[in-house]
Amino acid sequence: MDRHNSAARTQDQRIPYLKREGQRKGAIFVSHNGDRRMLPDSWLSCAELTDEARLLTLHYSAGKIRVRGHELGGLLEDASRGCLGEIRECGSPAPTNGMWVTDFEWLFPIEQIEDLASYVPAHLRE
Repeated sequence: MDRHNSAARTQDQRIPYLKREGQRKGAIFVSHNGDRRMLPDSWLSCAELTDEARLLTLHYSAGKIRVRGHELGGLLEDASRGCLGEIRECGSPAPTNGMWVTDFEWLFPIEQIEDLASYVPAHLRE
């Protein structure tokens, strides 16, 4: 198989969001490099969607996360219900239709990031 077909298939397999399943009590954020962090639902104070559904800001007790992409309304709905699932940075180029997460930005004091966002235990990664 040539590189072009392989790259196209990899792009099609990128999934920006997985709804929550099971008893987990927090949102998981997966970065471009595969780091996975979880923030408990109880820390989320509010969520807002702006820029024509291209910017979702999740306000937590000690900072916030900006999620960029398009058609992010489903994330806002889940965040408002307290059941935000797994959000994955998928980068660019984005498809023309459907929800997409280009990237997210952690806006917490630098010294608190490790304390506020825990790495996801191995048993929750599957």
